[in-house]
Amino acid sequence: MVSQQLIEWVKNKLDTGHSSQQMYNYLIKKGYSQQDAGDTVMNASKSNFISPSPNNSPKVVENNNSKKISKKLLTIVAIVLIVLILVIGIVYIFESYIKKSFDSEYTNMQSSDMDSLEIESTFADYISFSVSGNLDNYFSIIYYGDSILNELNDYEAIMPGVIDNIKLTIQSAVSDLQYSIINISIENDNALITVNATKNGREKSDSYIFLIKVDGEWKVNLFGWNHAPDISAKNISECNLHCESESLWSSGNKYDLTTKECFCWYEPPAVEDLSSLFLTECEQKEDNFKDSCYLSNAKFLKDESYCKLVSSMNRESCYIDLAKLKNDAAVCDNLWDDTVCLNSLN
Repeated sequence: MVSQQLIEWVKNKLDTGHSSQQMYNYLIKKGYSQQDAGDTVMNASKSNFISPSPNNSPKVVENNNSKKISKKLLTIVAIVLIVLILVIGIVYIFESYIKKSFDSEYTNMQSSDMDSLEIESTFADYISFSVSGNLDNYFSIIYYGDSILNELNDYEAIMPGVIDNIKLTIQSAVSDLQYSIINISIENDNALITVNATKNGREKSDSYIFLIKVDGEWKVNLFGWNHAPDISAKNISECNLHCESESLWSSGNKYDLTTKECFCWYEPPAVEDLSSLFLTECEQKEDNFKDSCYLSNAKFLKDESYCKLVSSMNRESCYIDLAKLKNDAAVCDNLWDDTVCLNSLN
């Protein structure tokens, strides 16, 4: 039995240009039975969906009537047959080459279409799980989310209420959020989606969401400390030195006292060209001092554009400070979770 929600989702994909066969293949890959997948596509397209079936092979009727053929005629026939076989062979080889090239290109197109569908589905789940506050499901689609959830459970044992606070923060970020994906860019096992959104009736600046493909499944990549440990270190100082040697932050990294694992802070890749905003006095400073430099200039110039150059760890506070300084709610539109920002205004 297929759900109406699934039928509506498939209908939407068909309306945006995906074929019935693509949607059928996608549902099969997701674990739906052939019957449910076929019924879903048929209901969504409001037409009969018929899987391809092999063509009937033509029957060959043998003619048992024999005729006497002269030796000369037989020789001519043999020559003609040899020529035909050679021509057919050449044509077959050429067609096989063309078909192989076409099949390869078609397979790549199919793979790209499938990835786009799965990316859209993953992001839809990301928003849905955020709204519901189901942390188990939420962290299941976050890159290294299981590790984050285990760490939160450890904190909960020491400081009860941590889980509830995290849940409220995640829910607040997407509460009353309406969005549309305006672009998907895929390069190997990494993807970037551009999202246009409105929240509480306010149009937000376009946001960029990164995804990474792990064991055949797309995950939302939050960067920061959400990755495999970089090294095992004796202490936080050795951890910081390693991260600095990798041209990463020399502070603000995470060190696990129990496992001795070092996690460097990773910034998301730059999406926009912000070189026009670069300030020599800030760029010459070490990474961990650049933030305070650009934050100071943003306040001095009363220009929130410089918040884009502040690390993702401190960017939200930069926008909040500028919104308060300018007493301008529009500055808060740079944040999906604008609750604290808007509440900070007079």
